Amino acid sequence: MDKRYFITQYERYENHYLLTLRARGDELAEPAHEAIEEIFLARGFKFPPRPARPIDLQEAKAPGKGGSIGTGLVIVLCGLLAQGLLKQYVHENIGIATLVVAIMVGFWVARKIWIRGLPESRRQEVFDQEKRDKAIENGASQLMLASAEGDMQRVRELLSFGVDANQRDHRGGTALMFAAKNGHEEVVSHLLAAGASSHLETDRGNTAADFAIKGGFAQLANRLQAAAASQNQG
Repeated sequence: MDKRYFITQYERYENHYLLTLRARGDELAEPAHEAIEEIFLARGFKFPPRPARPIDLQEAKAPGKGGSIGTGLVIVLCGLLAQGLLKQYVHENIGIATLVVAIMVGFWVARKIWIRGLPESRRQEVFDQEKRDKAIENGASQLMLASAEGDMQRVRELLSFGVDANQRDHRGGTALMFAAKNGHEEVVSHLLAAGASSHLETDRGNTAADFAIKGGFAQLANRLQAAAASQNQG
C-alpha cells in the first residue's frame, strides 16, 4: 500500500488521532507516516518528528511488567483473605499457610543470593530495573521514567507529542521531581519550559526542590524554589 492509499484512509480523521498514530514510530509503515505528514502540512498543523521509540498516548503510562512473583503472591493472599476464603482454610489447616509463607521467604532469599552472585555491572542493571518496576507499580508515566533516567531525547519526544508535564503518580510525584532527585538539570530546564509546576507536592508534602536537596543538588534546589515562587506570583 502506497502513500495515496493511506491519505484516503486518514484524511477523514482529526489531528489528535493522527498524532496518536504517528506516536507509534517504527511500528507504523513508512507510507503511513508520509501520508500523515502530508495531511498535517495541508492543514497547516505543526507536527513533531517521529519518536525513536513508540509512545502510548492513550495510556501515557510506561509499559510495565507488573510486580514480582512475591508481590503477586501477597496480592492473591490478601484478596482471598478479604473474601473470607483463606481465613477459614487456614483455621482448618494451618500447615498450608506456613508452607505458602515458607515459599515466599525462600523465593526472596534465593533471589538475593542470585543477585549477589552476578557481576557488578549486571547487578546494577537488576537494581535499576527493580527501581523502574517499583516506580511503574506506583503509577510512574513514560515521562517520569525518562526524566529520572535523564533521557533528554525521550523527554523532548514525549512533550512534543503533548504528554502532560504535570502528570502525577499514585503518590503525587511528577516528572520534575524525578529529574530533580537525580540532578538532571537539562531535563529540569526543559520540563519547566514545558509548563511543569515546581510548587506541586507529593502526598507527604515534598516538592521538586525537596527532592533535589535529598539528592544533594543544593544549587538545583535553589533554582526550583525560585521557580516555584515565580509560578505562585503568576
